[in-house]
Formats: sequence, structure tokens, C-alpha cells
Amino acid sequence: MGPMRTEEDVLGERKLPADALYGINTLRALENFPLTGRTIATLPEFVPALAMIKEAAALANKEIGALSAQKAEALIEAVQEIRVGKQDAHLIVDVLEGSGGTSSNMNLNEVIANLAARLTGKPVGEYAFVHPNDDVNLGQSANDTAMSLRSFGCRRDFARRDATGRRVLGQEKGAFANPSAWPDMFAGCRSNAIRSDLQGI
Repeated sequence: MGPMRTEEDVLGERKLPADALYGINTLRALENFPLTGRTIATLPEFVPALAMIKEAAALANKEIGALSAQKAEALIEAVQEIRVGKQDAHLIVDVLEGSGGTSSNMNLNEVIANLAARLTGKPVGEYAFVHPNDDVNLGQSANDTAMSLRSFGCRRDFARRDATGRRVLGQEKGAFANPSAWPDMFAGCRSNAIRSDLQGI
């Protein structure tokens, strides 16, 4: 085992790899939701869409004076690396993490904060320069961010498909228009499994 660092939350202290860009929130999510073995980094539009939301928030917070120019610029530089897949190894939360998007959101917040620190020559895991909640997530709600990124990601995915791909997606949408035709289908909603015919979805 290589060098480790210690982070602390309200539940106590945990050890993480010293070079990990994720933090203690991500580690706990990884332990609590080991559901599919597939990470959020494997979803083609998920991470880029969420990263773009984080960049937009940083720009807006800088514009209104809620975030310093130095912090905003470091966040944006970090986001640029994430958008092109350079930090996928640190985006490790399961795609079905079951928390309404909180764990995915925090995974990205921690990676952005730590990458911003590293890019500016500051220690990883201390969050003195950029904090995952106070700075990266400033003015955002995890649940609202999660819903926005899913809509944004789907639109981005749809836009890059050719006409045939769009037509197939349209046919699939029509196939699910009648929920009573799918009585055994379950839809994940936050941490619940809900029958589609009871929810009208």
C-alpha cells in the first residue's frame, strides 16, 4: 500500500490514497453503494455535463463576487481536464449510487477541489484553498444539479447522434409511453424502487 492521507467528516476519520483526487464523501459512497461495479466515468455524457454545470456555476459566482477570480480560474482549469476525461480514474462513484445524485455530485466536487489545489501547487485533501461544498458547490443543490445534468446530458447525447440514431431513440420513447404495458419494470427514484405502473412513468 502506498502513501496515505487522512480526511475527517462528522462520522470520523478515514484513510485515503495520498494521490487520490476524490475525498472522504466519495469513499463512503463507494463503500455504501457497491451496486453495479460501473462508475459514473463510464457514462459518455454524465461527467462532461456535470462538469459544464460546475464551470457555469464558477463563472456566475465569480461574476457576482461570491467566488474570487483566483478560485474561479483554478476551478475552471480543473473542470477542463475533467471534461476531456483526464481524471476519470478518480470519478469512482457507482452509476446507481442511490442518493438522488448527492454522491455523484460530491465525487465531482471533491475531484475539482483537489485538482484545483494540485494545479496551483497546494496540498490535496486539505481544502483550504478550494472547498468541495463552500466553493465548488456554491449556490447549488445536489438534487437540482443531478436533474439538470441528466437533462443536459441527454440533450448532448441526442445532438451528436445521426438521423438514424435519433429515430431509434424516438421509437424507444414511444415504446415506454404506456406504463401499463410494463408492469414488472422498476424505476430507481432516489433510494426507492418504484413500479412504473403505479407511478405513471
